[in-house]
Amino acid sequence: MIDITRRDVESYVSMRRASGLADATVNRELCCLKNMLSKAVDWNYLETNPAWGVKQRKENPGAFDFLRRDELDRFLSAVTPTWRTFFTLAVYTGMRKGELLSLRWENLDLRSGIITVPDSKNGDCRYIPMNTAVRDTIICHPKRILDGSVCSYVFSNKDGRPRVDPRTAFRKALELAGIERNLRIHDLRHTFASILVMEGVDLRTIANLLGHRDIKMTMRYAHLAPEHLKEAVEKLLVSKGNPEGLRREG
Repeated sequence: MIDITRRDVESYVSMRRASGLADATVNRELCCLKNMLSKAVDWNYLETNPAWGVKQRKENPGAFDFLRRDELDRFLSAVTPTWRTFFTLAVYTGMRKGELLSLRWENLDLRSGIITVPDSKNGDCRYIPMNTAVRDTIICHPKRILDGSVCSYVFSNKDGRPRVDPRTAFRKALELAGIERNLRIHDLRHTFASILVMEGVDLRTIANLLGHRDIKMTMRYAHLAPEHLKEAVEKLLVSKGNPEGLRREG
């Protein structure tokens, strides 16, 4: 370990990038390596961390797809009753797949209409309001009784453990709905954000609902609101000091 140099780390990063890996993947590996070597410094195996100073590549959000409104209605109608609550929440709350699979009944407050996500991807707790569709679906969702007690997980197997990945149910629903694009379950989160943007909801609010720490992550949806942006720039034409609009000079 003491033979590792900064040049070694940079060579490793270059080799991984040359192999065709995405910048995000290489950045995660570099971050892991930095943390490992940092712990070695804490434990007095190393005097300095040779990975410090090796910069990560800027990550550009990749392309995404989402369900249009007519597709969304067909999709939810095609989902099997077993998974309908799961996918309804995915679409109308924007929660991640892992957050939904680990959702507990104690995280649902029907009185206040709030869903608590205690441990999101970025480590923060966030709160998501329920709309009518989510609330009604949760009320009708059956609770699993195990050994005389209600299972703590909303989506659980017969043994009480969280259910597994619902990809099979997702693909089947897309097929029945006549949606032939290669969508992923995560695209339901994109659907949530995309429809909100197209309805004129501001990006800061959407960022809070999605749990984005950096508004840059939410900016990927900005292009979906061209009419909303046009209305914003039209406001320049009328102001209190210039009721006739902006005048050209020269």
